[in-house]
Amino acid sequence: MTFSIEFDVLLLDIEGTITPIDFVRNTLFPFARCHVRAFVEQNHDEPSVQEDLEHLKIQCLTDIANGLTPPRWQGASHDIAAIETYVHWLMDQDRKVAPLKSLQGKVWKFGYESGVLRGRVFEDVLPALQRLQYQKKPIYLFSSGSVLAQQLLITHSERGDLSQYISGYFDTNTGSKGEPQSYETIAATIGVKSSNVLFISDAIIELDAATTIGMQVLMARRFGNVEQGESSYLRIESFHSLELSMP
Repeated sequence: MTFSIEFDVLLLDIEGTITPIDFVRNTLFPFARCHVRAFVEQNHDEPSVQEDLEHLKIQCLTDIANGLTPPRWQGASHDIAAIETYVHWLMDQDRKVAPLKSLQGKVWKFGYESGVLRGRVFEDVLPALQRLQYQKKPIYLFSSGSVLAQQLLITHSERGDLSQYISGYFDTNTGSKGEPQSYETIAATIGVKSSNVLFISDAIIELDAATTIGMQVLMARRFGNVEQGESSYLRIESFHSLELSMP
C-alpha cells in the first residue's frame, strides 16, 4: 500500500519507527545500565554531568513526594552507588525523565565514539531520507531519548552518517510525547502550520496528541513493535511505500 499525502515537513519518532525496538531495548539500554557507574566515576566533575546528577537527585525526591518508592538516595548528589541504583530503578520503570535521558546519552556517546556501538536503522530509511532531501522536504526527529542520543544514533549508524538528512531534533525538553502542546511547540519552532506536518510514530498516544493539533499522521508498523491495539490510523510498514507515493 502506498500513501499519497501532501506535506511540507516530516516529523519522525525513532524507536519502532526508524530504529528497531530490540536495538534500543537489547543493546542501548543494557549498555547504559552496565556502564553508568564507571562513567559517573570518571566524569562526575564535568559540569554537564554534575547538572544531570543534581537533577536526578531532585527527581528522586519528587518521586518520593509523589508517593512512589524509589531506592532511597540520602547521600550527596555524587554518591556513586546511589546514582547507579536510582538510574537502574528508573530504567526498570521505563521512565522518560529528562536527567536520566541526558545521562544515558552521555554514556552512549562513549560507546559510539569508541566504536562499540553502531546505530541501527531499518533498511528502507536511508533511501527515503535521500528522496525527501532531493524533494527539499525537511525531516525532524522527536524522541524521548535526548537530543544527544538521537544525534549519536544518526551520526554513527551502520549505514553511515545520516545527520546530513536531518534538519533538527526534539526531545522531552520540548514536552511529553503524549501531550498536544509538545507538537504545537514543534510546529511553531519549525515555523510551519501543524497541518503541513506529517508525523510518523508507532505509539497511538503520540499520534492522538499530534492529530489533536492538526498534524497528519501515519502509524509505523514495524517487525518487533509492541501491538498497539485497534485504531483508525493508516499503517505504514515500510518507508518505501511513502517514498513511492511521491511524484
